[in-house]
Amino acid sequence: MENAAKALLITGGVLITIIVVSIGAYLMKNMGEQTAKFYEIMERSEAMKYNEQFLKYEGKDLNMQDVISIMNLARDNNEKNQLKSSDRDYIKVTGSFDDLAGNTIMLENVLKSNNYENHTKELIKIYTSNGWAEVREEPSVSQENWKMKVYFTCKISTSKETLLVNEVKVTQHNNL
Repeated sequence: MENAAKALLITGGVLITIIVVSIGAYLMKNMGEQTAKFYEIMERSEAMKYNEQFLKYEGKDLNMQDVISIMNLARDNNEKNQLKSSDRDYIKVTGSFDDLAGNTIMLENVLKSNNYENHTKELIKIYTSNGWAEVREEPSVSQENWKMKVYFTCKISTSKETLLVNEVKVTQHNNL
């Protein structure tokens, strides 16, 4: 009988140990899942905060200084993170438009240029900060119409993997 009592005590101890270990494993798994969810929420929040600096331009009429600000944000991000155009998180700024001399300006080329600062200064000279650009005088154009309204819009795309901005497409609009 003594052996039976000892066997019951040992069995009870083993069962209690199994229950304690099971509860510990359950809590560890549950805490790990909660931690993973917390980190996912933090990453999404950081992505939204990061994207906001670009998204504030979407859906608005922009002037050339706004376009250059967008280009500077993208360029700073790409340089800070040492990204190449083939990298997943590289931010592209795309779009082309004609300046008043009839030259086509490709934003991708300006952004990649070794002479970036001079290119952007020249763009600001062409398109003044108030959005008005001078039109060359034509004999058939009345004096009130010597200026045309030039503005830009942008469309922001985000990566499905990282949820971060990966492209800004700029479009030029002219209103006489």
